[in-house]
Amino acid sequence: MIFRQSSQYAQELASVIGYYAEIDLSLTKRLFNRLLEMEAHLTVFPEAAPMASAPPVRKFIIQDFPIRIRYTITPSEIILLTLEHMKQDKPL
Repeated sequence: MIFRQSSQYAQELASVIGYYAEIDLSLTKRLFNRLLEMEAHLTVFPEAAPMASAPPVRKFIIQDFPIRIRYTITPSEIILLTLEHMKQDKPL
């Protein structure tokens, strides 16, 4: 599977990385590793994450961080739609 980032996801990712980098670079590295683990998991099991309130969008919770990734699946790719803090509930 190929991963593609929406522009919203890319902006939110840059913001979150900047936030953690200001706190501690080791946190940034750990977050990056968790994101790589997510991609590896979704490559094998793209439908493993539960559906969000608006199917066919799924939500994947990042281990050790209060971050949720919303994504959708097409026959050829996984599109990362949003990256958000768990307290947020942004409309898609």
